[in-house]
Amino acid sequence: MTLTPGRKSIEEMREILAGVRNDSLLVTPEDDSNNEEEGGESSCNSRDEAAKAILQKSFLPHQKGQAREYCSLGHMLELPILHNCIQVVTGEESPVIGLEVKGAYTTGLAAKKGSPHAKDSIDFVITVTELDDPDEVKAWGFEAKGRVTARTAAAEERNLRYLSHPHVRIHEFDVHEEVANEGERFQVLHHAFVYDFDVVVLAIGDDQSSLIRSTIIDFSIDLKEQFGEVIDELKRISLEWAYPDNPAALSSTITNRRAPKVITVPQRILNLAKDIKTINGSDTLQGTANIWRSLVLLPKPFPSFLRFIPAVYAFWNVVKGGSDTTSKLMDDCILRVPKAHMNTETVAINRLLSLVFVLIHHLNQTITAQDNLNSYSSLLNYQISASKKA
Repeated sequence: MTLTPGRKSIEEMREILAGVRNDSLLVTPEDDSNNEEEGGESSCNSRDEAAKAILQKSFLPHQKGQAREYCSLGHMLELPILHNCIQVVTGEESPVIGLEVKGAYTTGLAAKKGSPHAKDSIDFVITVTELDDPDEVKAWGFEAKGRVTARTAAAEERNLRYLSHPHVRIHEFDVHEEVANEGERFQVLHHAFVYDFDVVVLAIGDDQSSLIRSTIIDFSIDLKEQFGEVIDELKRISLEWAYPDNPAALSSTITNRRAPKVITVPQRILNLAKDIKTINGSDTLQGTANIWRSLVLLPKPFPSFLRFIPAVYAFWNVVKGGSDTTSKLMDDCILRVPKAHMNTETVAINRLLSLVFVLIHHLNQTITAQDNLNSYSSLLNYQISASKKA
C-alpha cells in the first residue's frame, strides 16, 4: 500500500492504521507506473526522505547549556515520578479499583523478538495485579515525563481543564483526546509494540516530581500489528542494508565468527550522510556501521557500561600520565579557591594539591587491588565493576 503525498488529518490516519480503504489516500498501480516513466523521482525522494529522517534521529546533536540541564533533570525525575504515580494509582484517586503494584524494574535498550530492527528503551517495567484476577501478575510499561520548565508545566495544567479527571484509564482510540503531545502518543504505542504490552502508563510530573496527571492506556493486538507493519515498511525502504531478510547474515552465534565484521553502506545512504552535519561525513557513518556490526556479532546480553569508546582510546586513558586525568577526577570536587584570593600562586598550589590527591588515589587502588583483577564472583559483580570503571 502506497500513500499519496501531503499531510493527513487524524481521521485519515486512523483509517489508514485501521486498514480502511480510501482511494483518495492511495497511489494506484497506474500512478506508480507513471512515476517510473518520469524517472521514479517521487518514489526515490520518498525513500531518501525516510532514510534521511532516520539518520538525523540516529545522530542527534550534543545538548549544551539549559537544554542539557533540562534533559538531565528529566532523567532524575523519572524515579520520583514513578513513586508518586504508584501512590496515586493504588490509592483513592486510582482509576483502577484494587490495583496493586508488585514491583518496578529498569531495562536497557531492547529489540522486539523476531524483529531486531524494532528497538525501544522504556523507563520502567512494572508488575501489577488487578482486582478481577489477583493471582495473575501482569507486566505494564511505564513512561515518566517531567515538565521541567514553567512553560511546559503551565501548558500541561491548561490541558487538564479540558479533561474530566487527571488520572484516567483509557482505550487506544481515546489517546488523541487525552494525550496532547503527538510524539508521546507514538512513544507509548512503540513501547506496547516492542514489549508486547497490553497496557502502558504515561505519567507526567512537574520539576519537583509532583504528579500532574497519569494515563493508563490499553492497546489492542490489532493496533500493535498495524503499527508493526508501518515499522516493517520503514525498515524495507530505509534500513534493508542493515537488517536483511536473512537474519543469519547478522548472526552472533559461534559458527558465524568467521563472518566479515564489515557492513556495506549503500552509496545513496552515504550521499545522504554528507548533508547531515551531526554525522560528520560518510566515512564516519561507515565506521559507525562497522562498530555496530561488531557489536551485533558479540554474545548477548552485554554488561552495563557508562560509555563506549574504541579500545585504543581506552588503552591510552589507562597508560597516560596522571596530570592528564586530574581534571576529570576533580571535576566534581566542591573545593574551590575563593575569588577574593585567586591569583597565579593560589591556582598553582590548588593544582599541585590536586595532583597529590590523585597520586594518593592511584596508590590506594594499587595497594587494595585484588590479585586476580579478572576474577569476579558473579555476573552482577562484573557488571557493577564495569559500570564504575572510568
